[in-house]
Amino acid sequence: MRQWLLDHPRAYTVRDVVWRELIRRARLDGPAWVIAAVALAMPALRRYAGRLLTGWAGDARDLDAEILTGFLTALRDRVNLARAAPYTALTLVAA
Repeated sequence: MRQWLLDHPRAYTVRDVVWRELIRRARLDGPAWVIAAVALAMPALRRYAGRLLTGWAGDARDLDAEILTGFLTALRDRVNLARAAPYTALTLVAA
């Protein structure tokens, strides 16, 4: 799934369907789905970390931890599945 999403970056409707289901399952069905969500979001999370790292004087691991914490918090209870573009809302909240 990850590779397909990466190969089709403008398949917004499919991306929304996939992420709504993934977020729903992460919220209801446990840790394996949370890990799957993190794995699928990793390209975006790494991109944001790289951008934020420029000029960062602290430990890069602290920055990574904060981005992951923001992502997990959004995944758990902040992204509204009824709204458009849940993936964008999920990854932008983390950054």
